Amino acid sequence: RKGRPGTTLGYGGQPVPFETPHALTRQEIQRIVHQDYVRAARYAQQAGFDGIEIHAAHGYLIDQFLNNGVNQRTDEYGVGSMENRSR
Repeated sequence: RKGRPGTTLGYGGQPVPFETPHALTRQEIQRIVHQDYVRAARYAQQAGFDGIEIHAAHGYLIDQFLNNGVNQRTDEYGVGSMENRSR
């Protein structure tokens, strides 16, 4: 599912295309958690890192779920409780 396309002005006044953000579907959430984050951790491990740090503040994706002022979902990933928002 994609948002509406649009443009904004970038450095030097050049138009830069973007898509309007949308609420993630359940399938997109599952893919991000079970594929994208896992893949990134495996890449770090293969590169020889001992651990990883997930930035979960300042408006990044995890912060958007945890923050009840931002998370407006009405499914099992929202609805007010910290348990749901941190699922």
